[in-house]
Amino acid sequence: MTTPDKTIEAVAEATSIKPALRFDLFVQAVTDYAIYILDPDGYVTSWNAGAQRLKGYTAEEIIGRHYATFFPEEDRLAGKPGRALAEARATGRREEEGWRVRKDGTRFWALAVLDAVHDESGQFAGFAKITRDMSERRAAEEKLWQLNLELEERVRVRTAELESAKERLEKLLREQAVLLREIQHRVKNNLQVVSSILHMAVARERDERTRNTLRDAASRVDAMATVHNLVHRSQRAASLDASAFLEELCRNIARSYARPGIQLAVKADRVPLSLEAATPLGLLATELVTNAFKHAFPLGAEGMVEVGLESRDDGRVAFRMADSGKGLPADWAQRSSGLRLAQSLAVQLGGRLEVRHGNGASFELVFRDPGQPA
Repeated sequence: MTTPDKTIEAVAEATSIKPALRFDLFVQAVTDYAIYILDPDGYVTSWNAGAQRLKGYTAEEIIGRHYATFFPEEDRLAGKPGRALAEARATGRREEEGWRVRKDGTRFWALAVLDAVHDESGQFAGFAKITRDMSERRAAEEKLWQLNLELEERVRVRTAELESAKERLEKLLREQAVLLREIQHRVKNNLQVVSSILHMAVARERDERTRNTLRDAASRVDAMATVHNLVHRSQRAASLDASAFLEELCRNIARSYARPGIQLAVKADRVPLSLEAATPLGLLATELVTNAFKHAFPLGAEGMVEVGLESRDDGRVAFRMADSGKGLPADWAQRSSGLRLAQSLAVQLGGRLEVRHGNGASFELVFRDPGQPA
């Protein structure tokens, strides 16, 4: 059910309190705000209960005293009360936040509004003043500000610590990189020395079987030397380019066996190959290519040896070696120590060497580089 509104006449008849008196009663009832009137010169002419609660003065104690009473001494000496009154009279209103002083001398942070008041004829009659205690809000803001300062300081200190740790880590990594390259350089040189000794031994040896054994050993050392040589030249100490690696390795083997009728084709994707995979793969390729040059083709025959490396979408790598020679004998697994070694190297890479023979021989190994992220 909707309650009907009363007319102005009905309201006037229902109360004997005059409008001006009703407003005075309302102002006096407000306790959260100090509400009072100043005359044109800034002297207090009225005082409500909220003003007494906030500032500590009774009406008898404060009426007749100047508005400047509520300002700290430094503000009074600086003429701030007079400027506030002048601005409010000139513009009609002044609003600010600042320190105010109670009767007992304590300070509080106030939101103060000063309005110019005019009478019915438009003549300036004084000021209406409303003040609210904002000390709790200011204390909360100051606490938040202090917390922000503390947080900023913690961030600054932590950032400095992280920067220092980063610098130490970068220095350590630089030192480790220098040490690693020095080790790689020494290993490369030592392998080259061993390879040279083996090749000289091959040149001096007259027994063909011993020559072949020494040549095989030299090829295996050359494979490891090729890995370290490419790593030493590479900008990335942890990996090397599979394409350049297999190309250099297989070309060295072809030159070592000097079979002009045998053509070599190397087709490998440019994929990074970790050192963890490069050494066993290099030895595997060495065994298979060496075996092809030594046994797949009769003397004077012509043929092709193909080596390939393909990067697959699933992250694995497929290595393949094929020749167009006479194929493998039926008992190749028992007769060839090199092929048995190749099988062992395939297992080391985490795969299985697939062997096909007939018109020539082909070998395939699919593996996942253990040194690369899965």
